[in-house]
Amino acid sequence: MHKLLLVLLMLTGISINAQDPEEDYVSVADTTYTVQIDTSSIEVAKFPPNFKSKYSDADFEYDVQPEELNFWDRFMAALAQWLRSFLDLATEESSMNIASNIVRLIAIAIVVVVVYMIVKMVLNKEGKWIFSPPRKAIRFEDAAADVKNADFEKLVADSKRLGEHRLTIRYYYLWMLQQMAYRGIITWDAEKTNSDYLREIGNEDQRSRFSYLSYLYDYIWYGEFPVDEKTFNKAVDAFETSIRSLR
Repeated sequence: MHKLLLVLLMLTGISINAQDPEEDYVSVADTTYTVQIDTSSIEVAKFPPNFKSKYSDADFEYDVQPEELNFWDRFMAALAQWLRSFLDLATEESSMNIASNIVRLIAIAIVVVVVYMIVKMVLNKEGKWIFSPPRKAIRFEDAAADVKNADFEKLVADSKRLGEHRLTIRYYYLWMLQQMAYRGIITWDAEKTNSDYLREIGNEDQRSRFSYLSYLYDYIWYGEFPVDEKTFNKAVDAFETSIRSLR
């Protein structure tokens, strides 16, 4: 009997506690919130006209296209590839360096050849080498062309009167060859060189004199520089002495 009453009391307490669960919570149904309304004017932002033009530079180009190779780049790439295969090189960089060095050497060689040809054309005269004159073939394009019949005494006098020192020495030299041919010491031929005539001279003194006068002629006529009076007069005396000995 007592146990039954105890059970009933326990059940009654649980029921009382479960009847009003809302007593433990605060009701928010009657709570009022204040919302502040923004009444300030709003200006709609607009992009300036042509604003895109400010961003048209390469710095803003994000869709980068690969640069197209020109003819020279393709040639260098092909040369480097061939060298890499031919020389069994390890990297593309080493083959490209070798290709660049080869092209550079070829370019230098071409420049040297071109400069050499220009200098040779400027400095050479009638087949003369830049640094040392070769044997000179005596060719005639003036009044002395007909050596056998030319009046060199008159030609020398005219050139002296005009102050043409180099031309005067030229006429003296041809005059000497004319007289040597008359004496049978040499055989005149416009295609012969000084060395050819020198080999024809049998007399040692005449050969020595001809060698010296040929040197004076080459020095003055082919030297292409102004001849001072002292050098000119010395050459004139030497040629006149030789010509008088041949008459």
